[in-house]
Amino acid sequence: MPVRGRARVRSVGPASDLYALGAVGYFLLTSEQVFERPTLPATLAAHLLDRPTPPHVLLGVPFPEVLEELVLSCLDKDPANRPQSAQALRCALDAVELEDAWSEEDARAWWTSHKQNDPAAKSTQPSGPVVHGLSMTVDVGSRQASLDLASGARREGAGRAPESPPARQPKLPSEVGE
Repeated sequence: MPVRGRARVRSVGPASDLYALGAVGYFLLTSEQVFERPTLPATLAAHLLDRPTPPHVLLGVPFPEVLEELVLSCLDKDPANRPQSAQALRCALDAVELEDAWSEEDARAWWTSHKQNDPAAKSTQPSGPVVHGLSMTVDVGSRQASLDLASGARREGAGRAPESPPARQPKLPSEVGE
């Protein structure tokens, strides 16, 4: 379902891109979304309020600590605690020592061989229902969301997350030292 997020311009940029990369990395490592919630508003609230389950806890197996810390740093609620740039993330990933590390050539060869044999990779049709003309607005301050439908109808408060007690609210950067 295509969803457009509306945020203040200063909150969207490289730090939010690194958060997204962290979410992709988390999925690649665990085969799980960072947060699975029953509704989109509840999922968005979890991204704002909750800490991700560390991969070693989720999988129940030992996990390379440096890699886990790097992925979780990308998912930090405070953008200042994320890698400072995509280049810094790349350098940090390159420095991770793994027993079965793949080179870029190994990865390229694997993807080339699997793209040719995977019918899903050739498909351009969506696998589920598509909703057009839906956008969601999230007010981080009030923890409210509204859905705007193509018809012009608006559902206010659609994203109120009742399971979000004040104790789970992230600290502002100015409060961290307190």
